[in-house]
Amino acid sequence: MPSNWSVTHHHLAIRVRDLKTSIEFYRDVLGLELVRAVPDAENPTMVWFPGVQLIQKTNADTGEEGWRYAHLAFQTVNCANAVAELQARGLKFLPHEEGKPWFFFDPDGVLIELLP
Repeated sequence: MPSNWSVTHHHLAIRVRDLKTSIEFYRDVLGLELVRAVPDAENPTMVWFPGVQLIQKTNADTGEEGWRYAHLAFQTVNCANAVAELQARGLKFLPHEEGKPWFFFDPDGVLIELLP
């Protein structure tokens, strides 16, 4: 159990075959608010709804086991403490860039993002 930090669910990232169709489904059918689109709303490759990130599937994703699930993201109140404690427990993080989220894998290979 974390001692001086805690995590809450932030979002689940899913790769989709047709991003524009998925946007219409999540926005128009489910009624979720489109919060952000990258690079822009006209030609997005990634979009965010509350709790869900959709990523356009690419040819590089073909054949990749579990290609649909990009990552699960958690937010923490103290990222530095969380990373230090998890590393002390033997968790290995992917290379990290300053100002970016931290990434690591769960025991089944699911990529997890840790956000401040």
